Amino acid sequence: MQVRLGDHRRTTHILAQPFIVLADAESLEQEGTYPLPEAQLDRFLFKFEVPFRPAPNSTRWSRRTILKQHVEPTKVMDAARILALRQVLEKVVVADAVRDYAVAW
Repeated sequence: MQVRLGDHRRTTHILAQPFIVLADAESLEQEGTYPLPEAQLDRFLFKFEVPFRPAPNSTRWSRRTILKQHVEPTKVMDAARILALRQVLEKVVVADAVRDYAVAW
């Protein structure tokens, strides 16, 4: 499966699989963030909430972000493994009642 991503110049870029798009809730100056309009909610499959972390975690986090300290992420899975797991998931049978519950929740 190829995904085409267009920009304002109508240029098409073919992205290698797998890929993921992340977005964050940008705060409006010091006023915090606002909920998305209903018309935009369907664009996101997951929502991750990051709770406030007490010190020393907050201190370590602030050093990494505010002071721009480089952090090398740990790779837990490669692209081939993700694609292989996708193929397995396509074969999983989900009962209608379970799917209905997940969608309603």
